[in-house]
Amino acid sequence: MKRYIRASQNDVNVITSISELRDELESGKYNYYGLRGVHESDMNYISRGYLEPSWVWDRNDWTDERLNGTCALYVDADMSDAELESRYFRALNDYSPIGVVLLIADKVSEWGADENEIILGNGYGADVVAKVEIKGE
Repeated sequence: MKRYIRASQNDVNVITSISELRDELESGKYNYYGLRGVHESDMNYISRGYLEPSWVWDRNDWTDERLNGTCALYVDADMSDAELESRYFRALNDYSPIGVVLLIADKVSEWGADENEIILGNGYGADVVAKVEIKGE
């Protein structure tokens, strides 16, 4: 099954507050959401409207095996503002060498091996919902 191009990089919505993030999480458009710290290689796929499945890592090294979707830090509308903000800054500071965080989502998911890791998609990767740029208090 192929994914259709739904957005260009310039068309991607930008979320600038926890309130806007919560609104998107409560929208019901998707069943599962995650915050992904973006790598340079992800930037090639944003214009397609989705990210490719992530690679399996073994002791901090990439393998030749792909996950069943795109990995991210799990977020949902039931989390407190402080927890959403904490996950955002973890994605930004710990997982994005280029300083970009995306809200990604899909209708299906599975839990990943790392703490709070969700794998979004069913072999096809996750949809790009928005770029997230929240300023710290």
